Amino acid sequence: MGSSVSKLKPFMAKLQFSGKAETLQRLQGTLLSAKVLPQLHFNLKAWFDADGQWENLGLQAEWLSQSVIVRSSARTEDHHQHSMAGQFLSIADVQGIEAIEAAVRLLIKSYGDDDPDHQVLIQPMVRHIRLSGVAFSYEPGQTSPYYVINYDDESNSGHFVTQGLGQRLKLTYIAKSAEPDLSGWKKQLLSLLKELEDLFENDAIDVEFIVTSDDELILLQVRPLVLPAERPVTIIKQKHELTQLKQRFKQACQKSHQCLGQDNLWGVMPDWNPAEIIGLRPKPLAYSLYQQLVTDTVWAQQRFDYGYRDVRGIPLMLDVCGMPYIDIRASFNSFIPKQLPDDLATRLVTFYLHRLKNNPQWHDKVEFKVVLASDHFSLNQALQTLLKYGFSKNDCNLLQNSLVDLTRKIIDKNQGLWLHEIQKVQQLPVLHKQIMSSQLDEKNKLRSLLTLCREYGTRPFAGLARTAFLAVHFLQSLVNRGVLSAENQVLFMRSLSTVSSDLIHAIKTSSRNHFLQKYGHMRPGTYDLLSPRYDEIPDDYFCWNSIPHCKKGSLFVLNKKQETQIEVLLKQHEYEFTASEFISFIRQAIEWREKAKFIFSQTLSEILLLCQKLGQQYQLERQDTAFLKINQMLRLSSADAALDLVAKAQHQFTVTRSLILPPLITQASDIDCFEIQPQQPNFITLKRVTAQVMHLLPDSRALSGQLAGKIVIVAYADPGHDWLFTHRIVGLITLYGGCNSHMAIRAAELGLPAVIGIGEALFHQCSKAKLLTLDCEQKIVYRLQ
Repeated sequence: MGSSVSKLKPFMAKLQFSGKAETLQRLQGTLLSAKVLPQLHFNLKAWFDADGQWENLGLQAEWLSQSVIVRSSARTEDHHQHSMAGQFLSIADVQGIEAIEAAVRLLIKSYGDDDPDHQVLIQPMVRHIRLSGVAFSYEPGQTSPYYVINYDDESNSGHFVTQGLGQRLKLTYIAKSAEPDLSGWKKQLLSLLKELEDLFENDAIDVEFIVTSDDELILLQVRPLVLPAERPVTIIKQKHELTQLKQRFKQACQKSHQCLGQDNLWGVMPDWNPAEIIGLRPKPLAYSLYQQLVTDTVWAQQRFDYGYRDVRGIPLMLDVCGMPYIDIRASFNSFIPKQLPDDLATRLVTFYLHRLKNNPQWHDKVEFKVVLASDHFSLNQALQTLLKYGFSKNDCNLLQNSLVDLTRKIIDKNQGLWLHEIQKVQQLPVLHKQIMSSQLDEKNKLRSLLTLCREYGTRPFAGLARTAFLAVHFLQSLVNRGVLSAENQVLFMRSLSTVSSDLIHAIKTSSRNHFLQKYGHMRPGTYDLLSPRYDEIPDDYFCWNSIPHCKKGSLFVLNKKQETQIEVLLKQHEYEFTASEFISFIRQAIEWREKAKFIFSQTLSEILLLCQKLGQQYQLERQDTAFLKINQMLRLSSADAALDLVAKAQHQFTVTRSLILPPLITQASDIDCFEIQPQQPNFITLKRVTAQVMHLLPDSRALSGQLAGKIVIVAYADPGHDWLFTHRIVGLITLYGGCNSHMAIRAAELGLPAVIGIGEALFHQCSKAKLLTLDCEQKIVYRLQ
């Protein structure tokens, strides 16, 4: 009878990290969940002592008949205090004694010193690689208890992590408190991570791996992650928070008497895209202001006024452990024309939800890829999709007639709803001044400004934003129909005149004081109290003596053939515009959306100043005031009460920062384990640029003098980031943002190559790059260094 003891791993003392080579050597023959390749390693002293006598270094004949990889194993790599990951060379596909010797010399040169304890690691090359990647047993950026897998399943070299920017990078997050239902190589890799945690008695490690075409998992490297000693959230606390959240999501997916449609989704980018405007983890003040001014009532009232289904009383944005998510079922209900019968409306909402669930890469493009919310010149083609999925011709006719009807009411050249919004938002500055010059105390001024900003600011802005979406959809449909070319579209966008070009012109032609009087209220992060206004630290934002010339595009003019084609389409759709009038409408709709945002942001900035002053009255620093909700600000009665509220909010924010959720939640299990698929970024212009990279963090304005000639990378960029365009930057990359976002419009107007909404996987890779090429025509980003 055989013994079962041989199947058990024998007791082992804790393993210690040392250099790359020695750590792998210690694991060889020990690991149960992965293979470690054979190796030859030696230190620099042995190399110089051998003086070319390879037999003294242990090189066997079989090493000369195969391709090998010569890898670094510096003394300064892979220790608890530092890892220096990716700092040194690896030279692949080396064969023959002369080539190996040349590679070793090149590697030693890359060390930059002759420390005799540096090592060289030689291993056989692996062929037929299915995928390659890195994995962490703790999320390093936020010190959060998650397993993180970053991989490229189309790689064939096994070295995308350090050699270049893959276009199909994927990210997987697994909560440490979860028991995910994994299979295949991911299940095996998770077992490897847990095994290594046990062997090294360390819960924060970093591995590099490959998976071969026959599903063999090979460990290439393991090193410790250098993290702060204090972990903000325990695995037990994580489990508690995520369990509650899963229950809440399941309830949100149940049938609702308020909203039509089966199922539900939550997302950070659809509709009013909070991730772009207030960030993924906003402070309570910013979150609550966005609620009051937009997502509690204004959003639904505007849609109802414009002919869409009545969803008033339903909040659009949800507080998901401190992160702003859109209730997508509510959003999709609000894009249904109000006259459609409930049966058809229900089927449409359900179809839209399933379509987005099956195409999560469209989460920042729902109005162009998922829902049918207005008329345009390609609507008939779009309706064909509904016919393919079981909708009848009568269903499509009802929807089309409803969309045409509401679109006409919105854009009518004499009585269009959007024209009334322009009149209303123009009244805001005068009414704002009246309140600020009144005898009201600061709390009542704050209350009054909130009401004023909502009624004369964000509400008309919401209507103008809807109109701009319609206008851009019409413009894109002219391209789709072949009436305009892609180059025509670029030229049209270059002919726009919005806040960005006006700001650049003003800073060149106005006095400093006059410029700051007009633009000083702006701030990156329009709702964020902690983001300084332009007039608070102007020298951090602007290099006054080095402002670029704003090269405006010439007025866009249609040729005769285009005029004729557009007027035929307008007649078919029964719109009472000439071709030139219609192009003018599209231009004005886009421009007024940007102007309206600029106008109401003045009042919003004043609201934030009043919040700051009120906080000071209750002995709060600015950074503390940001942790109060706006309604709490208005009810404050004592410093002690204020400090207590701040302390509770700061504690909860610690939890918020430690949780990682997908940008689109489609099922409860996504909350524990999810994969971020590559997105479809929005490439602006048709230009190509190669330049050095500057990753702009929220507090890195002091670097403004170093931005000229750089491709700037920023997580999210609202209109308050217009200061960037005064610095001669040559490219822009954002993590969040849609094809019709403020930054997309700004970049198009200025002719700036940009990649808006690049997605998390590629954003991380771009952030690490030193030199990038943006090829906007081919829709590709290359990492050169």
